[in-house]
Amino acid sequence: MNLLREKLLGRDNNFNIEEQKREFADYENELELRFDILVYYDRKPLLILDTKYMRFEGKPDTNHLGQMNLYSDVKKVENCGLIFPGDQVRRFYPLQKLDLKLHILFIDLIANTSYEFNNKCDQFVNTLNQIIDSLKK
Repeated sequence: MNLLREKLLGRDNNFNIEEQKREFADYENELELRFDILVYYDRKPLLILDTKYMRFEGKPDTNHLGQMNLYSDVKKVENCGLIFPGDQVRRFYPLQKLDLKLHILFIDLIANTSYEFNNKCDQFVNTLNQIIDSLKK
């Protein structure tokens, strides 16, 4: 996570990242949400990212859609992303009925050397930067 923070914050002082942010979905503070990664730009939430520790099975799971819809509503953010392990090509789902734009990202964690692993991390950060750059406009 430090690498991601460093790469994003190093490029623009208007960025901030919060990890494992806890927030309640209700006024009684009974229903806790935990956002894995929140990306802010100009102090406004820009993108919500949630990490998944399972294989992506061709399309987003209904439970993941519900989770992203709830997160999107609570934070008033229309762009969310799910991060899966793997080396697949990123995907994008414009969910018009939910007013949600869902990005599916992949990070390949299998490497034989630290050099190869760092390159894969850089590729992931570059992909994320492309998405963020498109959202800032």
